[in-house]
Amino acid sequence: MNKKIIIYLSILAIIIFSSGFVLDKYAEMSFKNRNNADNSPSALLDILGELRYTAAAILWMKTDYYQHEYEYQGLDFRNNEPIMPLIRLITILDPHFVQAYDYGAYHLSVNLKKKQESIKFLQEGITNNPDAFELNWEYGFLLYFDKKYKEALPFLMKARTFRTQKTPVYDDWIKIVWIDSRISDILKKIGRSQEAEIYDIELNDYVKASNRNDITAADYILAHPYLPQK
Repeated sequence: MNKKIIIYLSILAIIIFSSGFVLDKYAEMSFKNRNNADNSPSALLDILGELRYTAAAILWMKTDYYQHEYEYQGLDFRNNEPIMPLIRLITILDPHFVQAYDYGAYHLSVNLKKKQESIKFLQEGITNNPDAFELNWEYGFLLYFDKKYKEALPFLMKARTFRTQKTPVYDDWIKIVWIDSRISDILKKIGRSQEAEIYDIELNDYVKASNRNDITAADYILAHPYLPQK
Protein backbone atom coordinates (compact mmCIF):
# COMPACT_ATOMS: atom_id res chain seq x y z
CA MET A 1 0.00 0.00 0.00
CA ASN A 2 1.21 3.52 -0.76
CA LYS A 3 3.03 5.02 2.23
CA LYS A 4 1.05 8.26 2.04
CA ILE A 5 -2.21 6.33 2.22
CA ILE A 6 -0.95 4.44 5.26
CA ILE A 7 -0.02 7.71 6.96
CA TYR A 8 -3.39 9.31 6.19
CA LEU A 9 -5.27 6.23 7.43
CA SER A 10 -3.21 6.22 10.61
CA ILE A 11 -3.99 9.88 11.24
CA LEU A 12 -7.67 9.24 10.56
CA ALA A 13 -7.70 6.38 13.04
CA ILE A 14 -6.06 8.58 15.65
CA ILE A 15 -8.63 11.33 15.06
CA ILE A 16 -11.53 8.91 15.38
CA PHE A 17 -10.08 7.39 18.53
CA SER A 18 -9.24 10.72 20.15
CA SER A 19 -12.49 12.40 19.14
CA GLY A 20 -14.57 9.68 20.80
CA PHE A 21 -12.60 10.08 24.01
CA VAL A 22 -12.57 13.86 24.04
CA LEU A 23 -16.17 14.43 22.96
CA ASP A 24 -17.31 12.28 25.88
CA LYS A 25 -15.01 14.25 28.12
CA TYR A 26 -16.37 17.51 26.72
CA ALA A 27 -19.85 16.83 28.11
CA GLU A 28 -18.33 16.19 31.52
CA MET A 29 -15.79 18.97 31.78
CA SER A 30 -17.23 21.71 29.54
CA PHE A 31 -14.76 24.58 29.86
CA LYS A 32 -13.32 23.76 33.26
CA ASN A 33 -9.64 24.18 33.96
CA ARG A 34 -7.81 21.42 32.10
CA ASN A 35 -4.79 21.76 34.38
CA ASN A 36 -6.65 19.47 36.76
CA ALA A 37 -5.22 16.00 36.14
CA ASP A 38 -8.60 14.37 36.73
CA ASN A 39 -10.17 16.36 33.89
CA SER A 40 -7.35 16.41 31.36
CA PRO A 41 -6.79 13.82 28.61
CA SER A 42 -3.02 14.33 28.93
CA ALA A 43 -2.20 10.62 28.70
CA LEU A 44 -3.91 10.41 25.32
CA LEU A 45 -2.05 13.50 24.10
CA ASP A 46 1.24 11.94 25.14
CA ILE A 47 0.40 8.89 23.04
CA LEU A 48 -0.46 11.02 20.02
CA GLY A 49 2.79 12.97 20.19
CA GLU A 50 3.44 15.30 17.26
CA LEU A 51 0.58 13.74 15.28
CA ARG A 52 -1.90 15.60 17.47
CA TYR A 53 -1.02 18.88 15.68
CA THR A 54 -1.68 17.30 12.30
CA ALA A 55 -4.95 15.92 13.62
CA ALA A 56 -5.93 19.39 14.86
CA ALA A 57 -5.22 20.90 11.43
CA ILE A 58 -7.31 18.22 9.71
CA LEU A 59 -10.19 18.79 12.13
CA TRP A 60 -10.01 22.54 11.45
CA MET A 61 -10.49 21.86 7.75
CA LYS A 62 -13.38 19.58 8.71
CA THR A 63 -14.91 22.43 10.70
CA ASP A 64 -14.81 24.70 7.65
CA TYR A 65 -16.36 21.97 5.50
CA TYR A 66 -19.02 21.36 8.15
CA GLN A 67 -19.99 25.03 8.15
CA HIS A 68 -20.34 25.16 4.37
CA GLU A 69 -22.43 21.97 4.40
CA TYR A 70 -24.66 23.46 7.07
CA GLU A 71 -25.21 26.61 5.03
CA TYR A 72 -25.71 24.62 1.81
CA GLN A 73 -28.64 22.87 3.45
CA GLY A 74 -30.20 26.25 4.19
CA LEU A 75 -29.62 26.01 7.94
CA ASP A 76 -28.59 28.93 10.12
CA PHE A 77 -25.04 28.13 11.21
CA ARG A 78 -25.34 30.65 14.02
CA ASN A 79 -27.53 28.14 15.86
CA ASN A 80 -25.09 25.28 15.39
CA GLU A 81 -24.12 24.34 18.92
CA PRO A 82 -22.83 20.83 18.03
CA ILE A 83 -19.84 22.45 16.28
CA MET A 84 -18.37 23.42 19.66
CA PRO A 85 -17.17 19.92 20.69
CA LEU A 86 -15.20 19.80 17.44
CA ILE A 87 -13.67 23.22 18.16
CA ARG A 88 -12.96 22.05 21.69
CA LEU A 89 -11.23 18.95 20.43
CA ILE A 90 -8.95 21.06 18.22
CA THR A 91 -7.81 23.19 21.17
CA ILE A 92 -7.19 20.11 23.29
CA LEU A 93 -5.08 18.53 20.57
CA ASP A 94 -3.26 21.80 19.91
CA PRO A 95 -3.49 24.41 22.72
CA HIS A 96 -1.74 26.92 20.43
CA PHE A 97 -4.36 26.79 17.69
CA VAL A 98 -5.33 30.47 18.05
CA GLN A 99 -7.85 30.43 15.19
CA ALA A 100 -9.91 27.73 16.92
CA TYR A 101 -9.98 29.65 20.19
CA ASP A 102 -10.87 32.86 18.35
CA TYR A 103 -13.65 31.32 16.30
CA GLY A 104 -15.02 29.25 19.18
CA ALA A 105 -15.16 32.23 21.54
CA TYR A 106 -16.93 34.34 18.91
CA HIS A 107 -19.43 31.56 18.17
CA LEU A 108 -20.18 31.11 21.86
CA SER A 109 -20.62 34.78 22.70
CA VAL A 110 -22.22 36.22 19.56
CA ASN A 111 -24.11 33.32 17.98
CA LEU A 112 -24.97 31.05 20.90
CA LYS A 113 -25.29 33.86 23.49
CA LYS A 114 -23.13 31.98 25.98
CA LYS A 115 -20.91 34.80 27.09
CA GLN A 116 -19.62 33.21 30.29
CA GLU A 117 -18.50 30.07 28.45
CA SER A 118 -16.86 32.30 25.84
CA ILE A 119 -15.00 34.22 28.54
CA LYS A 120 -13.71 30.98 30.11
CA PHE A 121 -12.66 29.70 26.70
CA LEU A 122 -10.78 32.93 25.99
CA GLN A 123 -9.10 32.87 29.39
CA GLU A 124 -7.76 29.42 28.60
CA GLY A 125 -6.74 30.55 25.11
CA ILE A 126 -4.83 33.55 26.45
CA THR A 127 -3.14 31.39 29.09
CA ASN A 128 -1.88 29.12 26.32
CA ASN A 129 -1.22 31.98 23.84
CA PRO A 130 -0.50 35.17 25.83
CA ASP A 131 0.76 37.10 22.79
CA ALA A 132 -2.18 36.35 20.49
CA PHE A 133 -3.63 39.57 19.06
CA GLU A 134 -7.05 38.03 18.32
CA LEU A 135 -7.61 36.55 21.79
CA ASN A 136 -6.54 39.64 23.72
CA TRP A 137 -8.68 41.79 21.43
CA GLU A 138 -11.77 39.59 21.83
CA TYR A 139 -11.40 39.29 25.59
CA GLY A 140 -11.05 43.05 25.90
CA PHE A 141 -14.08 43.40 23.63
CA LEU A 142 -16.28 41.25 25.90
CA LEU A 143 -15.11 42.99 29.08
CA TYR A 144 -15.70 46.41 27.52
CA PHE A 145 -19.30 45.61 26.62
CA ASP A 146 -19.82 44.27 30.15
CA LYS A 147 -18.70 47.75 31.28
CA LYS A 148 -15.71 46.24 33.07
CA TYR A 149 -13.54 49.05 31.77
CA LYS A 150 -10.54 48.76 34.07
CA GLU A 151 -10.35 45.02 33.43
CA ALA A 152 -10.68 45.48 29.66
CA LEU A 153 -8.01 48.18 29.35
CA PRO A 154 -4.83 46.04 29.77
CA PHE A 155 -6.06 43.44 27.28
CA LEU A 156 -6.92 46.07 24.67
CA MET A 157 -3.54 47.73 25.19
CA LYS A 158 -1.80 44.36 24.81
CA ALA A 159 -3.72 43.67 21.62
CA ARG A 160 -2.71 47.11 20.32
CA THR A 161 0.94 46.21 20.86
CA PHE A 162 0.64 42.73 19.34
CA ARG A 163 -1.05 44.06 16.20
CA THR A 164 2.40 44.75 14.73
CA GLN A 165 2.90 40.97 14.56
CA LYS A 166 -0.06 40.51 12.20
CA THR A 167 0.74 39.71 8.58
CA PRO A 168 -0.77 41.42 6.73
CA VAL A 169 -1.92 43.93 9.32
CA TYR A 170 -4.66 45.50 7.18
CA ASP A 171 -6.79 42.33 7.44
CA ASP A 172 -7.69 43.42 10.96
CA TRP A 173 -8.00 47.15 10.40
CA ILE A 174 -11.55 47.29 11.81
CA LYS A 175 -10.40 45.68 15.07
CA ILE A 176 -7.38 47.95 15.20
CA VAL A 177 -9.40 51.13 14.71
CA TRP A 178 -11.91 49.84 17.28
CA ILE A 179 -9.11 49.30 19.80
CA ASP A 180 -7.92 52.92 19.65
CA SER A 181 -11.43 54.30 19.99
CA ARG A 182 -12.27 52.04 22.95
CA ILE A 183 -8.99 52.63 24.78
CA SER A 184 -9.62 56.36 24.43
CA ASP A 185 -13.19 55.95 25.67
CA ILE A 186 -12.10 53.89 28.68
CA LEU A 187 -9.37 56.34 29.67
CA LYS A 188 -11.86 59.21 29.56
CA LYS A 189 -14.39 57.22 31.59
CA ILE A 190 -11.87 56.52 34.36
CA GLY A 191 -10.59 60.09 34.54
CA ARG A 192 -7.42 59.80 32.45
CA SER A 193 -8.47 62.03 29.55
CA GLN A 194 -4.99 63.41 28.88
CA GLU A 195 -3.66 59.90 28.23
CA ALA A 196 -6.45 59.35 25.70
CA GLU A 197 -5.15 62.07 23.37
CA ILE A 198 -2.52 59.93 21.63
CA TYR A 199 -5.12 57.30 20.71
CA ASP A 200 -7.46 59.98 19.33
CA ILE A 201 -4.59 61.45 17.28
CA GLU A 202 -3.67 58.06 15.84
CA LEU A 203 -7.27 57.28 14.95
CA ASN A 204 -7.73 60.69 13.36
CA ASP A 205 -4.52 60.33 11.32
CA TYR A 206 -5.62 56.90 10.12
CA VAL A 207 -9.06 58.17 9.05
CA LYS A 208 -7.47 61.11 7.18
CA ALA A 209 -5.05 58.80 5.34
CA SER A 210 -7.88 56.43 4.43
CA ASN A 211 -10.14 59.25 3.21
CA ARG A 212 -7.46 60.49 0.82
CA ASN A 213 -6.75 56.90 -0.31
CA ASP A 214 -3.19 57.07 0.97
CA ILE A 215 -2.86 53.32 1.54
CA THR A 216 0.85 53.51 2.34
CA ALA A 217 0.32 56.01 5.14
CA ALA A 218 -2.73 54.15 6.49
CA ASP A 219 -0.90 50.80 6.53
CA TYR A 220 2.10 52.38 8.22
CA ILE A 221 -0.08 53.71 11.03
CA LEU A 222 -1.67 50.30 11.51
CA ALA A 223 1.73 48.62 11.74
CA HIS A 224 3.34 51.28 13.96
CA PRO A 225 1.16 52.17 16.98
CA TYR A 226 1.77 55.66 18.33
CA LEU A 227 3.60 55.51 21.64
CA PRO A 228 1.57 56.69 24.63
CA GLN A 229 2.93 59.78 26.34
CA LYS A 230 4.62 59.10 29.64
